Amino acid sequence: QTAIISNALDNLTDVVTRLYPMADAFDLIVGSAYEGIMKPDPRIFTRTLERLGCRPDEAVFIDDFQHNVDGARGVGMAAIHYTPGLDVAAALATLGVVTAA
Repeated sequence: QTAIISNALDNLTDVVTRLYPMADAFDLIVGSAYEGIMKPDPRIFTRTLERLGCRPDEAVFIDDFQHNVDGARGVGMAAIHYTPGLDVAAALATLGVVTAA
């Protein structure tokens, strides 16, 4: 399963659906404006995990801000700090995640 956790706009779902035809690629979109909590607050991660029906050790979080990565790790999730040029598939493979070719 895949999800987006975003601290962005209060109309995040609308923006993702209208401007970027990628909303269907995700099982869940969690916006901090709707939840009243923002990354790196542990509650946004645990709430997302609960909605997905998975445990922290079954999830991988990817973010471009280290403090958000640290927040995810704080609840037991594996996490990757995204930086430009990072080979995400290789980073996921180091965690044992199999990606589509």
